[in-house]
Parts: sequence; structure tokens; C-alpha cells
Amino acid sequence: MRFGDFLGNSDLLATFTHLLQTNRFPHAILLEGPAGCGKRYLARLLAAALICEGDAPPCLTCKRCGNVLGGGHPDVFYAEGGQSAKSFHVDVIRALRTDAFITAREAPCKVFILAGAETMTDQAQNALLKILEEPPADVFIILTCQNAASLLPTIRSRTAAFTLSGVQPEQVIPLLQTLYPQKTPEEIEVAAAASGGVIGQAKTLLEEGGATETLELARQIAEEITAQNETGLITALASLDKKRELRAPVFNQLLFLLRDGVAAQNQSENFLSVHPITAKLLAQTLTQQQLSALYRVVEDGLTSLNQNANSPLLLTVLCANMRTAAGR
Repeated sequence: MRFGDFLGNSDLLATFTHLLQTNRFPHAILLEGPAGCGKRYLARLLAAALICEGDAPPCLTCKRCGNVLGGGHPDVFYAEGGQSAKSFHVDVIRALRTDAFITAREAPCKVFILAGAETMTDQAQNALLKILEEPPADVFIILTCQNAASLLPTIRSRTAAFTLSGVQPEQVIPLLQTLYPQKTPEEIEVAAAASGGVIGQAKTLLEEGGATETLELARQIAEEITAQNETGLITALASLDKKRELRAPVFNQLLFLLRDGVAAQNQSENFLSVHPITAKLLAQTLTQQQLSALYRVVEDGLTSLNQNANSPLLLTVLCANMRTAAGR
């Protein structure tokens, strides 16, 4: 099986390979992972594999694969909402339900890719549930989202969930060097570190700037969490209100720092972040239970920020939740 230039997540790709080879690919799957990790691209690769004419799908050379990845295939449908919460409306799902029962035109099956499923309205999710409960034999549905917890429990229970993660810096750096030959080695390394190995975020940081700022802001937030006064934390979080492009990379780095704090408590220096001194400060100041609680707060906070427009209020709530989790 070939998955093109898709980097990382080798265990996940091996699982998909096995499912495809044994004709056990689920009729409905959910790909979750941080923004920029390649969920949409992988969804298209899987769609190509499901209708591929080659010997080892996705062969990436047959006409069907080329159509799916290049411009579109009449039996592969792609839809997504907007950037804001509740922007993926029920009308799209109703059209899907009607189309799902029409025979495929060229391929042996139909594939529906629903990207950014976390932006679906509850009405849209409930409409989708009806097709997930009894999908036609020749229909496959692939959803993508940043966090499965943002979907209704009924949707999650009827899909097979697979989580994508970032890749190691040694894998990201060569790719970024090829894509951005004009960037210096230092810029490439900082972007790889600031993105947490999430290629899409690394590309955004290189194209729009902000890699160094990302690392510094994550360090600042982590250190302010340990302070007795909340003023510094409020100020640091407030800066993300206008710098929305930095939210995901900053929060990813913050998650790395919290994880590294636990590692430091366990006498390990196998750190993911680039601020070991800050990680050790967290380890010395907070308990493992507090670090774990903070990790969950940061994860939930990023999901909420991605789904809601009122970011000043959410950042204020996030500050309060962080301080509560840290026992402050």
C-alpha cells in the first residue's frame, strides 16, 4: 500500500493498510487530530484507496486515484462548514442521505468526506446519525475533526475513531527545507519545534511568521501558571485574542511543557518541548495530579476557542480554569 508523501503516524497507516487489504474497512470513520496534521489529505488518500483500480490501493497512479487527489471524482464527495461553530448545516447532510442511496456512477462504492465535523450543528449531526445507523453496503463516510469530544456521543459511538499526531522534528525538517529553500536552517528548526511536528502549523508559521513568538508565549503562559498572582497569565492569554493563528501552536507547545513536567517528576529528561528549564519549574511547583488536570484544561480550551466566536470571554474562563487546576 502507498500513502504518498504522508509523513508520520506509521502505526495508523499500517492499520488502514490491513483494514483495506482484508476488506474490513469500517463504513464510518472519524479522523481526529490538531489543525494542520493532515486529516483532510489522509481522508482523500483513504477515499482514493477505496475506489482505486490498482493492485495496491491507493496506487496513486490510476485514473481514479488521480481524480480524487487532483480534481474530484463523481463518486467521492467532499463537504465542510466554515471556520465558526455551527457553520456546517443540516442541508448538506440531507443531500448526502439522498445521494447515498443512488448507485455509484463509476467506482465500486461511494465515499463521503465531511471535514471539520466539529462545526456541524446538532441538527446536522442528528441527520447524519440516520445514515450512520444503517449505511448502504457500498457507502463509506469519513469525518475529520480536531477533537472527537466535540461531537455528539451518538455520532462517536457509530464511527471508528483514529487519532493523528504530529511527527518527529527529524521528519519535518527535511520536508520544510524542500518546501521553503529560502528559509534559514534556524527558521526551519524553530518552526518545526513550535509546531510540535504538525506540518500544517509549521508551514503557516514559516509563511506568516511567529515561530519564535509561539515558543516564547508558551513558555510565558507555563511560567505564569505557577505564579500566585493571575495578572501575568491573563495578559499572556489575552494576546491570543488577536493572534488567532498562534493559538494552536502555542497550545500544542503548552501541552508539551505540561507533559514534560510529568516526565521531569519521573526523573526523565526525554522532553518534547524546547524549554526544559520551564518544564522542570512546572515539575517542582505543581503536583502530577495538577499537571494532568492542566493538560485536560488546555486541550478543552483549544477546542472551545476553535468552535466559538467569543474568544475574550473564553480566554478569561480558560485563565480561571488553569488557575483552579493548578491550585491557585
